[in-house]
Amino acid sequence: MKLCLALAVLLLGIGCKTQCIHPITPMTKSQLTGAWFGLTPGDVHFYRLELLAEGTGIFGSAYWTNRPQVYRIKNWDLHGQRLTFAVTPADRESEAISLAGVTVGQTIEMSIRGSTWQHVVSLRREDAFEEVARKVKQGMAKLGGAQQ
Repeated sequence: MKLCLALAVLLLGIGCKTQCIHPITPMTKSQLTGAWFGLTPGDVHFYRLELLAEGTGIFGSAYWTNRPQVYRIKNWDLHGQRLTFAVTPADRESEAISLAGVTVGQTIEMSIRGSTWQHVVSLRREDAFEEVARKVKQGMAKLGGAQQ
């Protein structure tokens, strides 16, 4: 009986060690600076975000067949995991939008809202994506892949 009890405690301890979830440390403002990108489901709209350390930035969007729309981020800030933005169109052709975001792990879940529409997009770091793509291309080149 004691052996069964000891074995049960041991197995429970091993199970907890392998299944316990460790909280992810939220990103800091300095970790958010840089370029981010994402696509809507179906890859219809492309979004790119540049956050600068001084709290400003640039946001751009494009529907594949239309000209890009570009916005100035007059101010951005991080409150816990929530991102806030003050955005203005960079030209007269770009419609007014609002942005709001939440950091989730190493992504930004961005809500982009126009006058009659809203998109929610997962943004990823552009430099991290480019690095992974470079490594994969190098690996494929070893097998005769022509794309560099």
